[in-house]
Amino acid sequence: DKLVELKTICFCGRKASMVLRLDQAGRPYNEGEQVVIGGNERYVSVCRKHYKEALEVGSLTAIQERHRHD
Repeated sequence: DKLVELKTICFCGRKASMVLRLDQAGRPYNEGEQVVIGGNERYVSVCRKHYKEALEVGSLTAIQERHRHD
């Protein structure tokens, strides 16, 4: 058996080392069941900085907008 790392990139261009889970309204959360079945719209790969910011602010979209204006 062989383990292969799939490299993903955060929207800011950094290596995405975290996976942010979104609820049906698109808000990030990290409570509830450990595994939720869903497509790509339920999970977003992000860097550690944007993972923490999205959970604090409660909106991935707000973080992405803030990043675009920096």
